[in-house]
Amino acid sequence: MRLFELLLRLFTARGWAGRLSALAALAVAGYALWQGELSARPLENAPSASLQGRVVGVQDGDTLELLDASSQTHRVRLAFIDAPEHAQHYGTRARQHLAQLVFGKPITVKVNGEDKYGRVLGEVSQAGRDISAEQLAAGLAWHYVHYAQRDQAPAHFQRYQQLQTEARQQGVGLWQQARPQAPWDYRQQRR
Repeated sequence: MRLFELLLRLFTARGWAGRLSALAALAVAGYALWQGELSARPLENAPSASLQGRVVGVQDGDTLELLDASSQTHRVRLAFIDAPEHAQHYGTRARQHLAQLVFGKPITVKVNGEDKYGRVLGEVSQAGRDISAEQLAAGLAWHYVHYAQRDQAPAHFQRYQQLQTEARQQGVGLWQQARPQAPWDYRQQRR
């Protein structure tokens, strides 16, 4: 239920029980939004479920900028992975690796929605290669299980888990560290 609908129900409900239940639903939705649970939402004004274009920028190990055929830019967050932040160990390396994979190249993005920062959430492929899987295999990202459990296809979920496990066992990339810190934990500490 949308926030507007909850507010409308709150102000139009008859009796204290109706208003109380609407207020409780609003509180739950607000808490979920604050915790990031409602961050993925359908992309508004999207003409289709995919985007195609050339990568004109790479912000970090899981975010890039796509220029489509109509010269519109889209900031794209790779779905189901979380790469180290710039200030973290391997943050720069994750960005460099992503740039090697996609910068200046044509990509296709299967759009999954939009995150709370307005970025397109999507599954990125370049010449048939799953770019999120490439980052995982290189040991330069974590499988973002928190969201993937809910939204990722089961076969892909298992594949991503396997790629991360293999990278960790082989000590590839960030898994060379004795105790690598997940980006979501790093961000939580900085708040």
